[in-house]
Amino acid sequence: MASALPADAILVEFVRFELFDFNAVPANGDIQWQPARYLAFVLPSGQPDAVQMIDLGSAQVIDQLVWVFRLQASDYSKATLGWGKADQLPKLPIKPYDSAPAIELSQVLVKPIYNALKGCKHLIFAPDGNLNLLPFQALPCDETNTRLLMDEFTISYLSVGRDILRRRSPPQGSQIPKLRPASTPLIIADPDFDLAAEQTDTSGAIAFESPLAIVKQQSSNDEFINTLDGEVLSRTLGTRFLAESVAKKLPDARLYLGAEALETHLTTSNCPSIMLIATHGLFLADSPQAPFQTMHLEVSKIENPMMRSGLALAGANTWLSGGILPPSAGKGFIFAQDIASLDLWANELTVLSACDTARGDIKIGEGVFGLRRAFAVAGTKTLVMSLWKVPDQATALLMERFFNNLDLNMGRAEALQNAQNYIRKITVKELRKSALGIEVLKQLLHVFDLLADTEIDCHESDTPLEHPFYWGAWICQGDTTRMHNFKSI
Repeated sequence: MASALPADAILVEFVRFELFDFNAVPANGDIQWQPARYLAFVLPSGQPDAVQMIDLGSAQVIDQLVWVFRLQASDYSKATLGWGKADQLPKLPIKPYDSAPAIELSQVLVKPIYNALKGCKHLIFAPDGNLNLLPFQALPCDETNTRLLMDEFTISYLSVGRDILRRRSPPQGSQIPKLRPASTPLIIADPDFDLAAEQTDTSGAIAFESPLAIVKQQSSNDEFINTLDGEVLSRTLGTRFLAESVAKKLPDARLYLGAEALETHLTTSNCPSIMLIATHGLFLADSPQAPFQTMHLEVSKIENPMMRSGLALAGANTWLSGGILPPSAGKGFIFAQDIASLDLWANELTVLSACDTARGDIKIGEGVFGLRRAFAVAGTKTLVMSLWKVPDQATALLMERFFNNLDLNMGRAEALQNAQNYIRKITVKELRKSALGIEVLKQLLHVFDLLADTEIDCHESDTPLEHPFYWGAWICQGDTTRMHNFKSI
């Protein structure tokens, strides 16, 4: 692993473990197990003998800090996506950010390992347990919160440390005889979730009147997703801006929008060199707080975590309600289990511009089972994804910058980090200069129309997207090197 690391990199692999006290004498049937703890293994590139093991403390304390930080950084409240319009002059809200949870978490996770990181330019984190839900780049370097880790290092991720070895070639024993050439880039965005077969002609259409039988065909354990938190999926119109912008940078890309944003484009096509999938990402937790009623299935718990993470595509609402889909639409969803069975070994980059694409079931020592694991298993070299729900327009602006950076021959992790800093520091004046920036301002102001010179209640130097909610969710997993000849891939 040390020899596989980039020359200027350090791998920080976390391990959450249960502590057994061999010296304790059991009394009255008490168990010798002690509360769980986190360790950090710090491995510099090319120096296997220099590995350090650092005890970070109580897992319960750290997990609680992660939870508090995520609440502050992600902010799931609906108010983040729009405020009421002022009577006269629209007021631009600047979202307040309490950095205290981030500072406290940094003191527990970063401070103990910071001295071991000297001389390093690239940090590769392999989290464990609930640390999989943490964007380390958004943590401060010290208690002053003046500089974040992303200001000091280029940061990327692995599911587990040994995945660094997967970059070299498909694993031994793989059924893939040789690396097949990649096809042209594939862009899927803004699916029509209500796509349904026409009433006048349902020949060949897929009906879901007996969904349990279909599930049995796909999973011997009768496991499938049965809920969408009781809500209907709404169109992600902001993703259309992103898709069309990226398509201009990739002239050979296959672009599928609306009713053409189909599952079958992913499952039946050759491996695309670059993929951008911009839609809703869904994750059903292992133990939902309450069962929700749907017309599709009535299963309270699905054991296989790879069948509880997925991407919603054209026809998803129709499928959930037990409707009839055109045959080309498949089932309107693609799940982690489907993706894991694909051949993506020639795929250089997949971007999941969606909600919750990095979440999944956390298995101690094995990373996250879900979309995050599925793309790695399928062979994707680099996966860019989100740790929480993100607003459409700000995401489109961030991704536009990310692809611009790739075109400028930046490394993949560096390109993402630069884009995050761009969003973090962009001013109202700069937002006014682009059509996409105007869309961001409209979403923040909750107005339907806004001209570049429209007067609003703010300073031109204000940075309305500085809150981590708008940029902090994104992580880069896997290969971080430059994509040579980006436009010709």
